[in-house]
Amino acid sequence: MVAERSDGARRPAAKRALRRAPGVDPGLYDEHAAEWWDEGSRFFRSLRSVHRFHLALLREELGERIPGALALDLGCGGGLFALALAELGARVIGVDLAPRGLAAGRAEAARRGADCRFLRGDVRRLPLADRSADLVLLPDVIEHVPAPERAIAEAGRVLRPGGVLFASTFDRGLLPGFLVVRLAEGLGLVPRGTHDPRLFVRPAELVAMGARTGLLLQRLQRESLALWPTLLSWTVRLRRATRGFGYSVFLRKERAASAGTRDASGGPAGRPVGEAAAGRSSRPRAPAATAPTPRTGP
Repeated sequence: MVAERSDGARRPAAKRALRRAPGVDPGLYDEHAAEWWDEGSRFFRSLRSVHRFHLALLREELGERIPGALALDLGCGGGLFALALAELGARVIGVDLAPRGLAAGRAEAARRGADCRFLRGDVRRLPLADRSADLVLLPDVIEHVPAPERAIAEAGRVLRPGGVLFASTFDRGLLPGFLVVRLAEGLGLVPRGTHDPRLFVRPAELVAMGARTGLLLQRLQRESLALWPTLLSWTVRLRRATRGFGYSVFLRKERAASAGTRDASGGPAGRPVGEAAAGRSSRPRAPAATAPTPRTGP
């Protein structure tokens, strides 16, 4: 059981953050909350496709670590990614600001009997204890979060040593902005008003944010649009690429006993900061499932 962080101001702060997030309309997803688990929904069709792509990456990189792991899905919405992880054997907690999306996730989890809980909270101020998770996920979330360095710092705080953060988002630049906002939103492949290119983050910036909180690069995967499958299905389909408008990263938390040098198994603690370190490193062993220490202060 993960201890929740005691913070009496948490819910009002979450409401203010939902209203004031600049550049995007976070309430737009909640307006369509009834469609989260509707397979025919056009609103979530591309998101479902993108989540399937990223889930495949996650299974490839961390497959043997997922069963039994305590995973936090931050910005979980209606639980598409969270419940997919639960089906792989993880114990999952989803965190989001949108109450209707959380209700949709809870209802679907109850219907499936999934080991998945949903909490209302801001990814920049998590209502969870320090060092309480084996795996933290920010799938297609960073590009919606003002001050993303706070979300990365919180992910680092709640990860146990040896745990992994997975994040996927868009590069910042003219081409990503054009493809995501002008093209994808303009053509109706994704909902209008859900992206602001000013919130996109370059890979080196995201890796540097992680390094400042003890998260070292394990893998960086560039992603691009699979053009013909996208046009034929009128749904965003991604493919792996050496250059692309999007990317995913796996960042591993240093083990406290040997931070910055070697991990507990004797392997390298992580890769250097920067996009040049985009190759794969050896996979670390799963951390011991010790009981988390509750965080009692703000």
